[in-house]
Amino acid sequence: MIEIERIRTAVRANFLFAHLNAEQLQLVIDSMVRVSVCKGDVVIRQGDEGDNFYVVEQGEYAVTILQGGKQVEVLRYTTANGTYPSFGELALMYSKPRAATVTAATDGVLWATGRNAFRSVLMKSPAVDLLRTLRSVNVFESLSVAQ
Repeated sequence: MIEIERIRTAVRANFLFAHLNAEQLQLVIDSMVRVSVCKGDVVIRQGDEGDNFYVVEQGEYAVTILQGGKQVEVLRYTTANGTYPSFGELALMYSKPRAATVTAATDGVLWATGRNAFRSVLMKSPAVDLLRTLRSVNVFESLSVAQ
């Protein structure tokens, strides 16, 4: 039960989920699966096609990008400060290559949901509600209805 509340808090804090109604939010949470990771595991690899969104339940994760032929750390996700960060949300909307690599710096636990699960949740909403929700997210304002 505590895990579900942590997931709910993390998901609600993310711009992509901020406008989901309570039923949609619960469906997203219900679609999430627990993923155990070991130190050194690559969760996301820069250049790979994105397909999952992750909420950090436990552990520390280094975000690196390839610069000048070597991996440079640009960010670190951690639950040490009492928050439960998330990453990979754009993979739920786009089939684009990942912009960075995320590697487990410690053993940890993630919660993941995939693009198909997320889209099926959105498709359960009337089209007008869906478009209104997507239009309210800044990053999608410039897209056409077809996109």
